[in-house]
Amino acid sequence: MGDLEPVSLPERHDELGDLQNSYRMMIDRLAKEKTERERTQDLLARTEKMATVGTLAAGIAHEVNSPLTGAMHSVRALEAGTLPPEKQGRYLQVLAESLYRIRRAVSQLLDYSVVHVTNVTDCDLSRLVAKTLEFLEYRITGSRIAVENRLPPLTIRADAHKMEQVLVNLVLNAVGAMPTGGRLVFRHIVDGPFLTLVVFDTGEGIPQENLEKIFDPFFTTKRNGEGTGLGLAVCRKIIEQHGGKISVSSRPGEGTEFHISLPLAPAPGGDHER
Repeated sequence: MGDLEPVSLPERHDELGDLQNSYRMMIDRLAKEKTERERTQDLLARTEKMATVGTLAAGIAHEVNSPLTGAMHSVRALEAGTLPPEKQGRYLQVLAESLYRIRRAVSQLLDYSVVHVTNVTDCDLSRLVAKTLEFLEYRITGSRIAVENRLPPLTIRADAHKMEQVLVNLVLNAVGAMPTGGRLVFRHIVDGPFLTLVVFDTGEGIPQENLEKIFDPFFTTKRNGEGTGLGLAVCRKIIEQHGGKISVSSRPGEGTEFHISLPLAPAPGGDHER
């Protein structure tokens, strides 16, 4: 809206004077409405910011509170000094696992909210997948899940550490979706200068109404204490930092398939690897 400063006009006591007074009143009213509108917009902005801060605080408290309680209980039990050696070992294990969960929750939050310097190098995607599966072997084997890594050696331009974070999140989500066992398959599609990593599981699937929400921060269908809802939001941010994109297709009872499109590393001579 333009300048609402009143224009100085000579006083008149006729019909034109009445028109001038009406003009001044209109300008004053518009100026007050503009001020009130700006105040309202500022209030909405601050309210939205506080709501975001509240969501962040709730997510952190939700994820940290349960393991923190377990850690405190373990410390008290160990401080009492009355536990037999085998129970001391168990409480130490609970304490270590609780601290790990807390560290992971904070790390996920930082990964989503902080822009890190990305160290992009040539990485073998098949090796990154194999390393991730080796790291999570205890979770996969304990859940009776058969894994198929169909990836040949494939060189991509990526930050290896961040790509491992993406893979860990996807594998853990797949494991959680197959509580009675199933199959987890890694394959790929090459399309020009891009490689698409396909991660498929035979799990419970995702309801249609949730497909548009699963990449939103703090959206989760897990039970209390089982996740922050940051995992897939972190994945999307990392993939976008690499100039790629991530999408999902799923139907309840038919499994879930993630597609991660990433730039291939140029092969010697300028062509992309196939």
